[in-house]
Amino acid sequence: MTGVVALDVLAAAGDVLASAGGGEGDGRGLVLLLLLAGPLFAGWQHLRYRNTDKRHHHESETRSQMQDVQADDTLTGRRTGLKSARMQGANSRKVTTR
Repeated sequence: MTGVVALDVLAAAGDVLASAGGGEGDGRGLVLLLLLAGPLFAGWQHLRYRNTDKRHHHESETRSQMQDVQADDTLTGRRTGLKSARMQGANSRKVTTR
């Protein structure tokens, strides 16, 4: 999928350069095309390597439903004299970090 998009972008860039080019023998269009091809190729390889279009996004693609949750907490102990109200290394703020 990303490869098709990258090729479409390259084809569009080639069309733009071909229409904006000067006379024959003008190498500026070719140089500009080569300069654009490098970052486009690197981006395409990065997307291909990371498989960004094939990832499963659990939070948005998975439907979940809670039903009649019944639970209780049991006090197991008290900790006094702590210096910070927050637990060190807690992962409660970034739920997507694993």
